[in-house]
Amino acid sequence: MTRGFATYSPGLVAVGKFDGKNLDAIVNDDAYNNPMVMLGAGDGYFPNFTYLSSDNNGVFGFAVGDFNGDREDDLAANVRVSPSRSEVYLYLSNGNGTFQAPRRFRAGSAGEFSSIVAGDFNNDGKLDLAVLNNNLQDNGGSIAVLLGQREGGIRASVVLSN
Repeated sequence: MTRGFATYSPGLVAVGKFDGKNLDAIVNDDAYNNPMVMLGAGDGYFPNFTYLSSDNNGVFGFAVGDFNGDREDDLAANVRVSPSRSEVYLYLSNGNGTFQAPRRFRAGSAGEFSSIVAGDFNNDGKLDLAVLNNNLQDNGGSIAVLLGQREGGIRASVVLSN
């Protein structure tokens, strides 16, 4: 539930503690193609919200986790930057409900269906990302694995294709 605003066309949702207090939500507002951070009041309402820039190209998915080791929830978004390419936008949290400007990482071809997940895929104690880019028209697709580094860095992605 929200109080004080209406979103036009929410498409995706993820949760985290972006202000270090209550559970917050990140929603992709399809009308604007930008992630909207909704800060939770702790009573089931989200009275404050702000938009994050994604260059208005469309967001395919969110992953929440501590990507720079500061014990604050950060946000990764799979963003279509052109009809044929997607990137991961990594928004590092300032711990007060705001985020730094996104760091951008190449994530392969944009597809008709895409998603993003976070996990420590190489068991080094740093959170990594995997991005699925599936193109249903040509029965192809790819998975980009982006290995995490401290300070919110990502090593070059490894792209697996069929």
